Amino acid sequence: MDMGESTMVVGIPREAIASVRVSFQKEQGTKTASSSPPKADDGSGQSKAEAALGSTSLQELKEELKRELREEMGVEKKQEEKIIIAATTGRVEGRITRGGNPLPGCKVKIVLMVKRGGALFGKFTAKSDAPEFEAETDRDGKYVFQDIPEGDYKLFWRPPGEDSWIRRMKMDPDVLVQAGKTCTPKAVDTGRATVN
Repeated sequence: MDMGESTMVVGIPREAIASVRVSFQKEQGTKTASSSPPKADDGSGQSKAEAALGSTSLQELKEELKRELREEMGVEKKQEEKIIIAATTGRVEGRITRGGNPLPGCKVKIVLMVKRGGALFGKFTAKSDAPEFEAETDRDGKYVFQDIPEGDYKLFWRPPGEDSWIRRMKMDPDVLVQAGKTCTPKAVDTGRATVN
C-alpha cells in the first residue's frame, strides 16, 4: 500500500477481485453534474482538469476506462477457462488403416463407458446421457480429439461408404482419458473382424 498527500494505492491480487467499480469525485465548488470538468484558476486561463484531459471529456474518459477494464477482465477469464479445461481434460489421437495403408475420410467417435455391477464381475456399458465425440481421419489416417473429459471410452469407426458404426469385439474401453495427457489407442485395421 502506498500513501500520497491526497491519494492511497492499495495492491489487491487480481484473482481476489470479482468486480471493479470506478468512481470519479467532483472537485469542490462545482454547481452542476455535467461531464465537463470544473475550471480551477491557475492563472493560465486553463483548468488543471482540462490540461490533464486535453479535448477528452470526463464522460469519455470514464467510458474508455470501463472498456479497458472489461477487456482486461475478459482476457484473464478466457485464460483461466483454458487453464481449467486443460487441468480436467485430455487428448486422444490414433490411426485407422485398411490393409496397413492409411484410411482417410473415416468417421471416428468415442463414447463414455461406465462399469455396472461389482469390481470383479462388472460389465462396461455406454453411458446413455453422455455426449459422443466425433472426428474424421486425415490423409494419413490419423484422428484427433481435444479437450475430452476424463474417463473410459469405447472407440467406434465408420469407413467411407459404410452405413453403420464398427467396434472391437470386447465391450471393454479402448481409451482411458487422463487430465493433461495424450492417449494413443491401438491402431485400427478395418480389414480385421469386428462387430458392427
